[in-house]
Amino acid sequence: MSDHPIVVTGAASGIGAALATLLRRRGVQVIGLDRTATDDTIPCDLSDPHSIQAAIDNLPAQLGGLANV
Repeated sequence: MSDHPIVVTGAASGIGAALATLLRRRGVQVIGLDRTATDDTIPCDLSDPHSIQAAIDNLPAQLGGLANV
């Protein structure tokens, strides 16, 4: 489906969780963002610019490095 990781917002529950699960089942590396941190998500409140920046700063650790943001 995709050779590149996909970031899914709202990945801890509801539609976001369903999408993340579907993509993972199809072999896609998913980076989940959610206000509620879980083992499968990076904490990120999209209404808070500082939270967004912190999540972006955390992405290289999740991905083993970044080529482009």
